[in-house]
Amino acid sequence: MAPNLFTKELLAAREFGSGPSLAMVNYLDRFIHRVFDHSKNADAKYRPELEDIFTCIDLATNTGHHLGAAYSPAELRTVRRVDQGAHSAVISAPQHWPEAKLV
Repeated sequence: MAPNLFTKELLAAREFGSGPSLAMVNYLDRFIHRVFDHSKNADAKYRPELEDIFTCIDLATNTGHHLGAAYSPAELRTVRRVDQGAHSAVISAPQHWPEAKLV
């Protein structure tokens, strides 16, 4: 996929209004804002790639480090699962992934 395409497709869930996709996006938005100080409303081109976020989470989790004050290795494992879910959702339905495909 092209650079930021995963992020762009993930952020499309902001338009859903409710459901698991929106909850996933909101969770990742909060995490990115708290750890990397990026705007929660930033467009995909201004956000870190999901793969880069996953790499940071993976490195911190596997070495027992925190990312920011609020994200212990245990919490980072949760963020990693959400990030993996986001990747799976985008890959399984890259064109405006409907809620039904997330189950």
